[in-house]
Amino acid sequence: MSEDRPATGTCMICGAWITPSFWVCADCVDEHGLGGSWTKWPTWAVVMMNDHQAQRRQEAERMEHEVDVDPFLLENLIGSGKRDFAPADEWEEIQDPRLFQALRALDELEHRLDRLN
Repeated sequence: MSEDRPATGTCMICGAWITPSFWVCADCVDEHGLGGSWTKWPTWAVVMMNDHQAQRRQEAERMEHEVDVDPFLLENLIGSGKRDFAPADEWEEIQDPRLFQALRALDELEHRLDRLN
C-alpha cells in the first residue's frame, strides 16, 4: 500500500481508493478470495485488517485534534518570536474561529516544548 495515502478510504492491500466502510477493493477481494465476512478470512488478512483498523483510528484521532491554519496567519501570530497575541484568559473575546484555534494550537505547542526543555 502507498504510504502517502491515508488508511481511511483505501484498500488495506493495494491502497486503491474505496468506500471507507470496506477494507479491500473489489480486485483484491477477487484476487485473494476475501469475499464475505472477515471472520472467514485467512489469518494474514485478519492481521492486516487489524493493523489497518489501528491506522484508521490514529487518523481519526489526529484529525480530531489537528487544526488547519493558514501559514501566513501563523507567521503574523508568531511575529518576531515573542508572544505578541492575547493571553489565554482573554481568548474568549476573539471572534475569528481560525484565530482562536491557532492560538490554542500555539499555546499547546508552547506547553509541550516547555515540558521538553
